Amino acid sequence: MNHDPDNQYDQDNPALEKDTSNVFIKYLPPELTDTGLYTLFAAFGEIESCKVMVDPITGHSLGYG
Repeated sequence: MNHDPDNQYDQDNPALEKDTSNVFIKYLPPELTDTGLYTLFAAFGEIESCKVMVDPITGHSLGYG
């Protein structure tokens, strides 16, 4: 096992695995796109995926993502 003390997410040690979670954001402006949401939150860390929820019939934002 190769342990790097400076790497808090050492892949060889399950106890140090990177935590992941889903975050739901409410009250988004109606004109915000998936790309805009990504850009807005990219400064806070790695984003695996993001999606603004839209009405399947109208295509208008539902105000959360």
